[in-house]
Order: sequence, then structure tokens, then C-alpha cells
Amino acid sequence: ANWNLTYAVKDLYSFSLDGYYCGERLRWAGDFSMPDYWRWDFSARYELKDYLTLIGKLENFTDENISEGLGFREFGCAGYMGMELKF
Repeated sequence: ANWNLTYAVKDLYSFSLDGYYCGERLRWAGDFSMPDYWRWDFSARYELKDYLTLIGKLENFTDENISEGLGFREFGCAGYMGMELKF
């Protein structure tokens, strides 16, 4: 299940809160069960110029223990920043 709540002021800036729920399930190999979890992300956008937007995202900000069963350890809480250039 996914849900999103976004607050935006015209095209100037916006804030978003995203929630993701993943239920209990078997690992891809079908050999053991993985627990359910909620993951919460927060993101923001701010338009600096008509052609340039600053973007930031904080994934899994509650640092939920996520198990995807793919053999790789999940990061936990992670942050990203970037810029979007329109031309």
C-alpha cells in the first residue's frame, strides 16, 4: 500500500510525505518469511529559477528495519540532494 500527502505553493516549492506498507511475505526463493514494515519518506522541491530546481529527499526517516530478501543489506535512513535543470 502507498499513500502520498503533498503541500505545494504554486510552482515555487513543495513538500511531500510518502508512506509505503509492505506485508509479510516469503523471500524470493520461498524459503523463509519476511516481516511486514512501514517506510516513510519526506521530500522537498524549491524552484530557484524558471530553469533550476533544488531537490531533497529523506528515505526511511524512521529508520525502519526493512527486509527485501534480495541478499543485500538495506541502508536504513538515507538522504539525497540534487538539482533539476530544465532546457
